[in-house]
Amino acid sequence: MLSEHFTHVHGIDIDPGMRRASAARCAGLTNVTVGAELLEDVAGGVDLVTMVAVLHHLDLDAALRQVRRLLNPGGRFLCVGLARPESTIDRLWDAASMLTNPIIGFIRHPWVATQPSAPAPFPVMDPKLNFAEIRAVVGEELPGATMRRHLGFRHTIEWTKP
Repeated sequence: MLSEHFTHVHGIDIDPGMRRASAARCAGLTNVTVGAELLEDVAGGVDLVTMVAVLHHLDLDAALRQVRRLLNPGGRFLCVGLARPESTIDRLWDAASMLTNPIIGFIRHPWVATQPSAPAPFPVMDPKLNFAEIRAVVGEELPGATMRRHLGFRHTIEWTKP
């Protein structure tokens, strides 16, 4: 989707299976590449960094410092993340997600289950930090960033580099 809006899109993932899946999805898009670099090995000067269910796999402080380094002034960081539920508010959001996720999933992707679920084809890891802990680090590393809770056990982080 980003390929329509940018001259070049480069995705990175350390998992070989995820790289293969990404490359297959982007086959034929001449402005999209997929690599195995670590964030610290990526050259800076980018206009957008996105992460979807990635940040909890990384060292939060180090990853956010790399995001800040990578972005051009005016560049954007958009992240969909996961947090460990700890507070009463966290648990209320999780309860709401437990109720709505099956309904939202069925509306977006109606299916009839014919066989048991297979293990996820990508690396899975439970988040170690709760929402408040993530918010504290985000506030320190990306001043002015906005964090929002969402259904689906997710939160978002939005930041524009000054």
